[in-house]
Amino acid sequence: MKKKIIYAIIAVIVVVIAVVGVLYFYLIPAGEKYPTIKVGVITDLTGPFAEGGIRNKLISEAYVKKINEEGGIHIAEYNRKLPVELVIVNYEGVAERALELAPKLIDESKVLAIICDMSPAEALPVAYYCEKREMICFVLGPLEMFLQNAPSGGWKYSWDIFPAIADLGKLDVLYAKRFEKDLGQIVVGMLLRDDADGRVVANVNIPIFEKAGFKVVFPGLFPPGTEDFFPIISKFKEEGVNVLFANCFITEFATFWRQCHMVGWKPAIAYGGRYIGRGPPDAKVIGEDIAEGISATTWWWWNWPFPGNDWIRETWPKITNLPPSVSIGHRVSVLMVVLNAIERAGKLDVKSINQALATTDVMVPIGRVRMEPNHTARTPCIMAQLQRRDGEWDFVPVLVPDPAFGIPEQPAIFPLPGYTPTR
Repeated sequence: MKKKIIYAIIAVIVVVIAVVGVLYFYLIPAGEKYPTIKVGVITDLTGPFAEGGIRNKLISEAYVKKINEEGGIHIAEYNRKLPVELVIVNYEGVAERALELAPKLIDESKVLAIICDMSPAEALPVAYYCEKREMICFVLGPLEMFLQNAPSGGWKYSWDIFPAIADLGKLDVLYAKRFEKDLGQIVVGMLLRDDADGRVVANVNIPIFEKAGFKVVFPGLFPPGTEDFFPIISKFKEEGVNVLFANCFITEFATFWRQCHMVGWKPAIAYGGRYIGRGPPDAKVIGEDIAEGISATTWWWWNWPFPGNDWIRETWPKITNLPPSVSIGHRVSVLMVVLNAIERAGKLDVKSINQALATTDVMVPIGRVRMEPNHTARTPCIMAQLQRRDGEWDFVPVLVPDPAFGIPEQPAIFPLPGYTPTR
């Protein structure tokens, strides 16, 4: 009789446990006990900057997939790894739209950080909003613009790991100065598009070049849609330009460069920014017979010897047919920095993660990110050059201004093939 009672009690216990388990499974919302690590990304997927936004979306999603296949990010508070979830929203290239999306990411999606994949001018209003809401925000742009626009008392929750404008300007001068003995008087011809970037470069670089002792030839900003660059080329030729500095779209530069060859004029150096944003694939746009030796300032390429770049190089052709760009390594690096801080914080609490960000010192695809008290990290910008290596195009580092960056510098092609001094 006693055995039957014991067996009955055991049976009841088993049933109760089973019922509780079933109720827990069905009644407890999925993910409540073990939440996902949510990171918001505001990017352009359909507007004027969609090409870059799509690239960055693809590589960020691929990196999160890799992390999740490895089990996720270890969070001490839960004593286990948790999966990462990207919440990517499309601001359509409209700044006002980005500001509408930020509250939704915070209040509805419950993200732990927001990465603003847009120009600093568009991202700063989002950063101001995040400051009020005590939400982590990454702004992607020159450090000076980030710091000069800080609210009273400085940034508390917003961060930036882009190169400084001063570093970019210094790099432009150093590269031309390297060949000053061969060139004599450096005469810089400025090929600048009439848009926000072109105007900034005109205001920043022209004084920098003149202070360095260079003669500057600036025919004025050329309007978007220009197809006839012969007047500009004639001006450069007449003034003895031996160094070309360009800031425009690759298609515009390609037209300009072909027209230079039509009239038999080439400078000793051609370099600048923005126009070679995709590295080797841009050689085909320019013309593979005339592209070798063209240089550009850059803040990442996958031949840099840092963690994650082998993975990016191997993964990229598996996820898209789009050519890479200098931005994808930077976007992955920002995501790595955020996830690293979340892991070190050990809890899914924005304030704790924000405190962890302040002590960041980590190696990522763009190099070492060591956060300063002003919420910035000075990351590398170098001069890279299109060169053929064993029949394949590469984006070769030819001027690394700081050895601490840890990027091996290689010889530059100088002067450009076909250069003939005009004076």
